[in-house]
Amino acid sequence: MRRTCRGNQEASRGRRLWGAVISVKRAPERPRPGDLIEIFRVGYEHWAIYVGDDCVVHLTAPSEEFEAGSITSIFSNRAIVKYSRLEDVLHGCSWKVNNKLDGTYLPLPMDMIIQRTKQMINKIVHYNLIEENCEHFVNNLRYGVPRSQQVGRHWLPADDGFPLRSCGSSRQ
Repeated sequence: MRRTCRGNQEASRGRRLWGAVISVKRAPERPRPGDLIEIFRVGYEHWAIYVGDDCVVHLTAPSEEFEAGSITSIFSNRAIVKYSRLEDVLHGCSWKVNNKLDGTYLPLPMDMIIQRTKQMINKIVHYNLIEENCEHFVNNLRYGVPRSQQVGRHWLPADDGFPLRSCGSSRQ
């Protein structure tokens, strides 16, 4: 289930009953500690790991000249591991719990995921868009495997003569 904030795509649905619109609220999906959170930014996805109490751990740019989690942060070769409220990381973007590799890799035990994640808070780590990005980071914490499917989908060379695929482009 994809959740949104600030009215992007309301989780509630309206129905007409005798000419009146009735709003039916759906119960929001609550992430569990150790869940991966995919945040849908313009042109790319940012990733975080849920640690409880509406908080996540994620990578941000080490300098204030780059907005944390922004596309401009790809120009930095370092990142800081931050503990933040999920709401503060969203910046108005939609999100969903996405443990998409659970069918491929066995997740580590939840207490180990949380312990490994909390040990990383405030550390400076190497960042590379292709080999060490935020998706690699959270998958390594959950599964022990640094993996990013986003990179292959959006940024690696295509076989049609174009050197790079931009976000949102498709092969035809």
